[in-house]
Amino acid sequence: MGSVLRDFVRFLGREKKWWLAPLILILLLLGAVVVFSSSSAVAPFLYPFL
Repeated sequence: MGSVLRDFVRFLGREKKWWLAPLILILLLLGAVVVFSSSSAVAPFLYPFL
């Protein structure tokens, strides 16, 4: 897993595409919210935000 992250950071630096980093981070956070909210007791409270 570390090599994938290292390759991604290397790609961002080489291709000067640093604007992709916040987009990837937001997508990962949104995915984590969807996964964790689907199986927890707080799911009904998170539905208005999704």
